[in-house]
Amino acid sequence: MEAPGAILYCHCAYYDVLPAETRLAVLGRLQSAHVTFEAVADLCGLAARRDPLLGRLARAETLAVLACYPRAVKWLFAFAGAPLDEKRVRFFNMRTQSAGDIISALLGGSAQGRPGAPAPADLEGLAPEESWVPWFPVIDSDRCQNCKQCLEFCLFGVYETDAEGKVRVVNPASCKTNCPACARICPAGAIMFPKHAEGTIAGAEPDRAPGAGGPVRVNLAELLAGDVLSALRARGAPTDRASGTPATDLPADLAELIRPETSTPASGAASAGPDCSCQSQPAPAHRDGSCSCDRSADS
Repeated sequence: MEAPGAILYCHCAYYDVLPAETRLAVLGRLQSAHVTFEAVADLCGLAARRDPLLGRLARAETLAVLACYPRAVKWLFAFAGAPLDEKRVRFFNMRTQSAGDIISALLGGSAQGRPGAPAPADLEGLAPEESWVPWFPVIDSDRCQNCKQCLEFCLFGVYETDAEGKVRVVNPASCKTNCPACARICPAGAIMFPKHAEGTIAGAEPDRAPGAGGPVRVNLAELLAGDVLSALRARGAPTDRASGTPATDLPADLAELIRPETSTPASGAASAGPDCSCQSQPAPAHRDGSCSCDRSADS
């Protein structure tokens, strides 16, 4: 049978935020139906490197994207310089929809498209593509109020302003793997991390409308007594061996903001890196988020 326009399937190879059962069933049924489709290891990775494939797909007469939350997909394409015409795109969310519902809606009532036992999924070419885990913030420009709070908060140089003074993500690989802090402090709910476990941070539609306001802006100077870097570095101070507690620690409010993502890295994927408890450097030494702290004092 002939496929209904271009189809993009994302395997989300680095994290198990898409249920494995759903992913494999969808992939197997697409293969059984003998339709033409693009299967990619990770849509975030393609967006981060601005892969030309996304531009070609965005120009297709019609496009079906089988991935995660539609809002995250839309702004990943925009980040890659391949904005989508939503009138020509159908989004299928493998985080929330069943494989049967997706295939039935995509391929209609054909025998190949009906829910049933899928063919064994051929995973060739869907392994993680790069050593860096594509974890980085994606900005919803429809919601962004350009308050620059993310720019002020981020220590890793992820954000900069463009010629028009608008905040942009310019160094995605500099983002601290598994840290969603900037999304938590954004008053407009405009920042997403598609691999996050929490729906609104991952791209689910926020409850409030764009421009309707949100949480009170965090006063970082008051929260950290004006010294963000020292407060973060303090987490690496030697522990009080008598009590087993750090000699200094972050304020509780900030510790909550930067608590790491809890999604499970995909089995067999490149490691997202262990949680770095010492936080002795303002940025990770390795792009996979692994910790390179000197633990000799603890040996």
